[in-house]
Amino acid sequence: MAKPRGRRTTRAGPHSMPAGRQCSAWQYLTGKPRFFVGFGLSARFPACFRMLDYVSMPTKKSRKLGGAKASKRTNPKTRPLNNLPPCARLDEFLIRRVEHPEEAKKIDAAIRKAFEKKVAIFILDMSGFSRLVQRYGIIHYLAMIRRMRSVVRPAVERHGGMVIKFEADNCFAAFPHPDAAVAASRDIHHDLFVANLATPDESDIFISIGIGYGPTLLACDDVYGNELNLASKLGEDVAERGEVLLTEAAMKACRRKPKTVKLPVTMSGVNIAAYKLTDIKE
Repeated sequence: MAKPRGRRTTRAGPHSMPAGRQCSAWQYLTGKPRFFVGFGLSARFPACFRMLDYVSMPTKKSRKLGGAKASKRTNPKTRPLNNLPPCARLDEFLIRRVEHPEEAKKIDAAIRKAFEKKVAIFILDMSGFSRLVQRYGIIHYLAMIRRMRSVVRPAVERHGGMVIKFEADNCFAAFPHPDAAVAASRDIHHDLFVANLATPDESDIFISIGIGYGPTLLACDDVYGNELNLASKLGEDVAERGEVLLTEAAMKACRRKPKTVKLPVTMSGVNIAAYKLTDIKE
């Protein structure tokens, strides 16, 4: 009598997974699927999966700061980063302002009402562009950018943020509050560290991040504001590999003060204060 045909599994146990699928320790212990970052690895490398399974998940602490589960309980119409107006509408306001300067105050007020939100601005920059392109070529670096984006976007959204755009090897994102931006920064560094364990050294990804907080104009896929400018300078020009720098406004607004060290920074001849997170590990 023929044996009944069943599903072949990769391991024995009450929560065994079908062979050939990417299984993780989380699935094995709980029987529930979950997201983790896997870069083309197959089920033949369970040890890699166990490492990748430690990619950060929302905790009670992160949900209080704007994590994924907290976002689901929020009315979408009232979430600060939903339903951004189209860029074409901003262009219409600006054209009218140019053509009718006597209405500048009225138009400015309309622009602020339609586009301005007080948010935490998050600017990420990949490190080593010139060196890596010179040594391995632009296609190699483009593949690294693709991997970076696959890690960054889920981490941003996990903490209630929104990716406004990816531009070359940069990420522009916005969060309702600096606490969420700081938490996402920690997660991204951690997730990239874990992902780098599964890649050769020449493909390892390292980043720097700048975070600001204040009134910002948000329109579809673009963003404007003083804190954006400061965060961009910090993330792209001042921060070294593996560093996260906060503007003074972002630091003051944090409800849970992170461990930082104050750095004197000069931008365009102006001295400002920046704060470097000291608990970031590469």
